[in-house]
Amino acid sequence: MNQEIILKIILQKKIYKNTFNKIIREISRKYEKSNPLNNCIEIKEYFGIGKGIKTTKDLLIKNNIIKSNCLVTNNKKVDFKGLYIICNENIPFYVGISKGVISRINQHIKGKSFNNSTLAYNIGLIQYEKNNGQKYGGTRKELILKSKVEPVKNFLINQKVTFLPIENNEERYISEIFYSMKLQTYLNNF
Repeated sequence: MNQEIILKIILQKKIYKNTFNKIIREISRKYEKSNPLNNCIEIKEYFGIGKGIKTTKDLLIKNNIIKSNCLVTNNKKVDFKGLYIICNENIPFYVGISKGVISRINQHIKGKSFNNSTLAYNIGLIQYEKNNGQKYGGTRKELILKSKVEPVKNFLINQKVTFLPIENNEERYISEIFYSMKLQTYLNNF
């Protein structure tokens, strides 16, 4: 390994398309303009049992929830990059981002592994503590058992969600923190 060459490369200043301040102004402008909580949809209606990713995507486009021009082909799956807000009625409790939002929502409510169902797992931790009077001390894999996390997935499928397509990576990452703090979502930790 030639350390001088590696150091010359990794110690360079990264050039971003937009400045941090410009991204923050744009996120704030989009937030004020869009009022995202007015656009919540029923998760069950679009992601429920028997609805795969293609059906979900087609329904979202048909009902003008997302525009087909924001979809990109990613590993033969058509999806969009962006932010999503999960709400109970119109009260937000979680903000997430993904390079494939449709797939990610699908994982939250139908994921089979503890790596895919992180939101259900985190709610399962809360439920465990309330039911047992103490924090959960076992492994993540143990809690994902159907008796603990499947009921949480059923809870999630009966909630609402809203979307905001965001193509730019830096804007998407900063937006997650911005929206979470602005909406004061309980389940977000940074």
